[in-house]
Amino acid sequence: KEAVMHKLADLDIESMLDQSLFTDRVPEGARVIDCRPERFFQSWHYPGAEHIDISDLSVNFSRLPKNNTYIVYCAFGVESAAICEKMQKKGYNAYSFRGGSRGLNRLVNPR
Repeated sequence: KEAVMHKLADLDIESMLDQSLFTDRVPEGARVIDCRPERFFQSWHYPGAEHIDISDLSVNFSRLPKNNTYIVYCAFGVESAAICEKMQKKGYNAYSFRGGSRGLNRLVNPR
């Protein structure tokens, strides 16, 4: 069997993931978590978002109460989707924002 080579830039990573992990809206009352590096959070973040480093969130999300809805975002929405998958498996109502910080920025600042 011959190996197939793909360029990562040509792959639609989001389409390979479970779509129930993603949302394109921020429900009222949801806790929004920005898990990008601190310098990106300081540069721009969704209004009211809290910053939790991705490695900290991945290991310590169980410290968060389960009675909230969580919207988690990273730069592109892939790393946050991986964390939200872990959270959902533990009973959390957690979703990665589709398109990551760029998608949220477009939501806040439509052109």
